[in-house]
Amino acid sequence: MALLFVVAMVLRLARFNTLAADPTAPAYTKDFFVGVPAPAGALLVLAPLAAQQEWGDGWWVSTPAVAIWTLFVAALTVSRIPTSSFKTMTVQPAKAAGVLVVVAGLVALMLTYPYIALLVVIGIYLLHIPFAWRSKRWVVARPEAWDSKPAERRAMRRQQRRPVRPHRRAATAGRGGRRTAARLGLRRPTREE
Repeated sequence: MALLFVVAMVLRLARFNTLAADPTAPAYTKDFFVGVPAPAGALLVLAPLAAQQEWGDGWWVSTPAVAIWTLFVAALTVSRIPTSSFKTMTVQPAKAAGVLVVVAGLVALMLTYPYIALLVVIGIYLLHIPFAWRSKRWVVARPEAWDSKPAERRAMRRQQRRPVRPHRRAATAGRGGRRTAARLGLRRPTREE
């Protein structure tokens, strides 16, 4: 299994070098890796070891489970599944405080429970893959967005997802009073003729 994993890493690095030298690649390709990068693959393959160090012996350290996990990670590294390249990621100033809190929490988790922190990072990384796949499919289908920055692409996606609606208060101005009256059990006074 170890030799198979090493061969997968060599193939992954060869693909990376070949794709990095392609001058005809669209601008959006720098935002995605093709397959799981080698450093992330190295962290992913450590999951059974981290589980064994944290919880002791169990099914996660059995030879078949470790072999299946190693094959899974090797397949992810040589696959064509897109993963996000975090080197182009930026944080909006309004969200910087939240990101700092999350990073500080992760650092505290690493210092206190390093193996659980590793497993959490592995879980988050694996969960991000479907979102990266969806994001790349969206960009590939829209050539007008190829040269846009990721923040501009997100704004374009939000604009396409939500149609522009009139302001809620203006749209319900005539009905708001009726809804409140019905909720309180009030009736409209009737005219007596």
